[in-house]
Amino acid sequence: INAEYMGFYSDRKRMQSFGGFNKNVPPPKNVRLPTALEQVNDAEKFKEEGNECFKQGQYEEAGNHYNRAIIYLKSILPVSRDPDYKPILPRDETNTLDEVNLQRAYNLLAILLSNKAEIYIRNGEYIACLLYTSPSPRDS
Repeated sequence: INAEYMGFYSDRKRMQSFGGFNKNVPPPKNVRLPTALEQVNDAEKFKEEGNECFKQGQYEEAGNHYNRAIIYLKSILPVSRDPDYKPILPRDETNTLDEVNLQRAYNLLAILLSNKAEIYIRNGEYIACLLYTSPSPRDS
């Protein structure tokens, strides 16, 4: 993933979190958005990098890798029970995941969320872990 895309994506996420982002505004024309499959592959790489950091006891760095992978996956997967939910980055029919890769992406997301929760536990952040792993009221 190129740096321009990541800069655009993080700005987009930040603006979305404050409710000030217009979803109809496309990314800059000089930025090539990665395909959904590329994002799943990149998320796997970030998970592996996080696993290496975790093994060395570098939990904060591992968490950063896991967070990046989680963001990549959540940007392409419908992760809400809300039928009107749309992934952050819209995909056309030629840029979607087949059934095998879709299942692979959901499995990877579950592992990443579990790994992130383990980091909270290792750091003694039990309340954060509980809040992180509990479903939000919107998901019920």
